[in-house]
Amino acid sequence: MNKIAWNFPPNNGGLNVGFNDGAIDHFKGHPLSSTVREVIQNSLDADRVEDAAPAKVCFRIHRVSKNDASEVTSIKKHLEACLDRAQAQELEAAETFYKKAISQIETLDEIPFLAIHDWNTQGLKGPMNSDTGAWSALVKGAGISQKGVGSLGSFGHGSKAPFTLSDIRTVFYLSYVAEEGKPIERRFQGKSILQTHKDPDTEQSTQPTGYFGWTLNCAGLTDEQIPEWAIKMREDVGGQPGTSLLIPYFMLAETELPETAITVIANYYYAIAKGNLQVEIHGEASLTEETIKEKYWEYRDRLDEETDYIDADRIRENFESLIAVVEPDDSGTQEVRELDQFSWFIKILDNQDEKRTRVAIARRDGMLIRHQPKKLERFQRCKSFEMFVCVDGKRGSQLLKSVENPRHDDFEFDRLDLADRPAALKKYGRLAEKIRERVNICAALPTEDVMADETLDWLNLASTDNKPGEGAERSNVISVSRGSPVNRKTKNPLNRPSDKGGETATGGQGHRGGKGKKREEGGFIPGRGKGAVIGPGKRTNEKSKKIELSNLRRLHSSEEPKRTKIIFDNPSAGVTQVFLEKIGEDGFTETVKLLSPDGSESDSLTVQLTDAPRQSLDLQANEDLGGYALVAKYLAEPATEEPS
Repeated sequence: MNKIAWNFPPNNGGLNVGFNDGAIDHFKGHPLSSTVREVIQNSLDADRVEDAAPAKVCFRIHRVSKNDASEVTSIKKHLEACLDRAQAQELEAAETFYKKAISQIETLDEIPFLAIHDWNTQGLKGPMNSDTGAWSALVKGAGISQKGVGSLGSFGHGSKAPFTLSDIRTVFYLSYVAEEGKPIERRFQGKSILQTHKDPDTEQSTQPTGYFGWTLNCAGLTDEQIPEWAIKMREDVGGQPGTSLLIPYFMLAETELPETAITVIANYYYAIAKGNLQVEIHGEASLTEETIKEKYWEYRDRLDEETDYIDADRIRENFESLIAVVEPDDSGTQEVRELDQFSWFIKILDNQDEKRTRVAIARRDGMLIRHQPKKLERFQRCKSFEMFVCVDGKRGSQLLKSVENPRHDDFEFDRLDLADRPAALKKYGRLAEKIRERVNICAALPTEDVMADETLDWLNLASTDNKPGEGAERSNVISVSRGSPVNRKTKNPLNRPSDKGGETATGGQGHRGGKGKKREEGGFIPGRGKGAVIGPGKRTNEKSKKIELSNLRRLHSSEEPKRTKIIFDNPSAGVTQVFLEKIGEDGFTETVKLLSPDGSESDSLTVQLTDAPRQSLDLQANEDLGGYALVAKYLAEPATEEPS
């Protein structure tokens, strides 16, 4: 018989599922901030009724008499059956949960609800009796993504976040669906995620997830079939298209509304400031384009006292990074080939005692995803700064979305298929490079500050761990680079450590090692020969080998970021080819395009070296080299000439 009630479908001898749910456990540590992040992100991603108007979200706590909401309390018999199963399995955590859930239904005269509404979205579209579309993906799906066509509530792992806020692990969905040429349709369904148990009516073993609606095919309710208490809650935002998540036996209370506001600001300040989002937290805060800056300062002062059920450390970091948007020293947009553009904001920090060089990235008007992402972890020779980057471009945002993890707090390229990773990493590398260029322009230390900051480190590098008479070579030039130290291996026999002293590889400055030149009493430090670039590189033999130049030093000026001078041990006098490679933060190298005297670009340069034991070359690249450690190589055998 088809009736309106709770129905946990039979598992027909299939999988016996316990109380623990991986996706729910994923968000349980910080249930409030996880839910806020998930539901707002999906409202931002949803199709809108008015494209030019912001997506709007409202949080409000309601209390409904349990006598008026049998749709909620009637799940009690299933909770009791789950308790029996958990006790038989001796699952203490599950027993505790079910006992509390049953007690809430029995003892509370009013059911506390957290209602989360969105509007100016088109609601959960798609057929209700199908396995496609936004309605089906959210209500009946697991791990299905239909973003861009629905509203409130993620359709992947994030759809489980709101269940962490319910003491009975239950959520009701109410959606007002707007489809072109049709009147608004109201849709309603309850969903509860418990565990396999014996159905109290049929004695059959059930699936862990049950639905409130029509028992036949677990179908949802429409229009006049929807309970009055649910319709009244939606009146908070009128009869406009959109979706409401109604979370019964809300585990928190009004005292956590400040934490809700803090989470919204920490994750969505930029979206609100741009006019893409408005959030109303009933009785607490109205966050709009006009008020968001004022609210940032208000809630920043409350961070230490309002920390319940949220990821306080991450949120505090977000507030720190957002100062770049709130009070930028500079801002703008930047184009990136194949990734469209990104918006950037940078704040130079006055407190140099606490060195902080941090980039935070958000994607396309959405939440702040990651601090110090891949290839942007460290910045040397820079003033302290906070930088906020939003990848606004469609192609760039799609790239980041493809590698975003389920928690929306990191970019993980391992999530891509092996075949797709190289192209994605290359595109991302271009984005990171443009961001680094902007940092170098806005936050680079003046040359004299760089010298003062680095001289002592360089001198220590040149003098430590050496026995008497075996010190590293001293040059009459102190070489300063922007690269971070990177240990590298080499096949060059000149660079192998001797039994008298180990080699130290320093990215950006190169290699040092061996005994070096010892200054005798009344002696001198030998000078170096100046090599000459005589043309672009030539085609190489298949058997030719590139070998690292030994004891590499580098001299670089921020005033000419595409030029660098390299100083190295002379492999042999005469004509050879030199290659330059940059080292990224992940240790991978990439060949630098070099400019020959005629202005042409090539992977290498033909150079003439003198017979002096130390050589120097002035090189010019087609890109800014300031943010990278460098490796220089030469050919082990002469290049072949181009065919005539």
